[in-house]
Amino acid sequence: MSQDPPPKNKKENKGRKKYLAPELTAAGTLSAAALSAQAGVASSRMFKKNIKLMAGRDYASMLEKLDAVKLYRFRYKTDGKSEKLRMGVIAEEAPSEITDRRRLTIDIGSALGFIMAGIKAQEDRRRRLEKAIAEQGRQIRSLLNRINAS
Repeated sequence: MSQDPPPKNKKENKGRKKYLAPELTAAGTLSAAALSAQAGVASSRMFKKNIKLMAGRDYASMLEKLDAVKLYRFRYKTDGKSEKLRMGVIAEEAPSEITDRRRLTIDIGSALGFIMAGIKAQEDRRRRLEKAIAEQGRQIRSLLNRINAS
């Protein structure tokens, strides 16, 4: 698979079609495995619009949805019996944030973002629990000091 680099500036882009993402061309059969192993996800700001920074509430919402996701081991119908078992979601059951409109394919970039949001929510939760545990430790020490002083 090859791709032309995007134009570096507006002047270079003049008279050309808009560069939205790398084009994919293949001769013969292209399996899902080969595609997923070779394809990158366009993630530069130059490919995006309506960019909004996510916040803690967004992360918590993604964590709740992530917790409900069912994971499966499977083989694609085109895989042979000797192929290793794969793991993943079933698009029809996956959160709409990571699927295409018809719910037939998974957007790998969105799935990665979804998982990262879940990790961020877990990290926020861990920090809050550590603070609560530290505060409880201080309270216990204070009570023990009061008991020992009497």
